[in-house]
Amino acid sequence: MAASYMPASGSQLEGLEGPDATGLREVEALIANDDFRPGEPNLPDSTDVAADPIQKYLNEISAIPLLSADDEKALAERVRQGVEARSKLEQNDLQKEKAEKLRKLDTRGQLAGRLLFQANLRFVVHLAKRYRWSQMSTLDLIQEGNIGLLHAVEKFDHRKETRFTTYAAWWIKQAIGRAVARQARPVRLPEHQIQSINDINSIRRWLQAEEGREADPAEIALEIGLLSAEDVAKIQAALAGGKTLEPSLERRWREATDKVSSLIGLSREAVSLAKPADDEDGRSLEEQLKDRSNPDPEIAIHREQINRQICEVLDCLDEMEQKVLSMRFGLQDGNEMTVEEVAEELDLTPARVKQIETKALRCLRHPDLSGRLKELLK
Repeated sequence: MAASYMPASGSQLEGLEGPDATGLREVEALIANDDFRPGEPNLPDSTDVAADPIQKYLNEISAIPLLSADDEKALAERVRQGVEARSKLEQNDLQKEKAEKLRKLDTRGQLAGRLLFQANLRFVVHLAKRYRWSQMSTLDLIQEGNIGLLHAVEKFDHRKETRFTTYAAWWIKQAIGRAVARQARPVRLPEHQIQSINDINSIRRWLQAEEGREADPAEIALEIGLLSAEDVAKIQAALAGGKTLEPSLERRWREATDKVSSLIGLSREAVSLAKPADDEDGRSLEEQLKDRSNPDPEIAIHREQINRQICEVLDCLDEMEQKVLSMRFGLQDGNEMTVEEVAEELDLTPARVKQIETKALRCLRHPDLSGRLKELLK
């Protein structure tokens, strides 16, 4: 598993805005309460079936020297200059001398990004191990975390007085968390919906911990950013003063509430029909939900296919012969009729019906037709 660096683009994190102050505080608390020591490799469990490749990878990244805070700032500044130069190089009317200067800045920025990226790879491993409860392999978790680290390198601004480790932790957690969410869902959801569902769950957990109750979709709508800050302030002021909301404002709040309710519905986990239900006989959900009044769908489909192939064989007969055989052997509705019943239905004599049936069966004994009919019996 080679650890390489290249400018981040085209990943599932593309277009995602960086962390706000609250997000940075959360990861700062996570790192502060952590026992991670950058200089010590995090060895995998010996029970991990992929332990050997992980150990090899750890040996590679453990040999990479760590960076001081000043080193991080200097490299981050070069990365920032390189990103700006790369953006300016997309212009077509640049002078040759200026374009050459921008290419040098871009090259120097990519080299600085590689050093900053590689020096923090062991931190990715440490955060990835927090998600070993998921069904993803350790190597896949590390790979997703590395994608988050790439975005952190590209977007980090050292001028905001935030440590790179803190900033990178947010992006790494976003990348791994989204990958786990995609992998865990039988039905894949768009990335923006997954992020909104995660935000809703965070608000629900916060209210559960703070006030010991479930959050109402209407109050979640005020916190999740579906309404403007101005609308939220007006709604909160109206609720506090017991005033009636303006119709347009009430409509926007209701639409945001409906969207939250819809996202909560999407967040529910799918349940397998094979899962045993909570009843005394231990029947599965499939057994309980099965409609006994209707035939088994597989049997019905198979029967329909056979009837279709029989009709194709009967096309070699004339119309009267097809009617007689269909009624005699129940090819249409499964109800077989006697010669007398067919004769009465078609206004013919029983002898004539028997004659038509005999002629039709003789035609079906042709080797080509009989072979196709025998195939249906297998």
